[in-house]
Amino acid sequence: MGTNGTDILTRATKRVSPNLMFGVMMNRVDIGNTTLLASAHERRIGGGLDVSYRFAQVYTIFAQAQVMYSTNRNFVARDNRFDGLVLVELTRSFR
Repeated sequence: MGTNGTDILTRATKRVSPNLMFGVMMNRVDIGNTTLLASAHERRIGGGLDVSYRFAQVYTIFAQAQVMYSTNRNFVARDNRFDGLVLVELTRSFR
């Protein structure tokens, strides 16, 4: 996060059945020193979709795809581009 950075994340979900849930998220991130006289700091704005499915009563698979637009990527001035992220998780419950 760096010094004086911020990270704002909003996520909403909807359970469509006892075993299936969909979600949508939006985020805004300021990374590094955000004072007026500082060197370039990185900013990201983006969003994503996710799905969570429970099967066999003890396993859940979670998949998420995110797209974000980064300005001053890796703290290099005017290095602006889109980035993507795909996340897949498998969880076992022991209850």
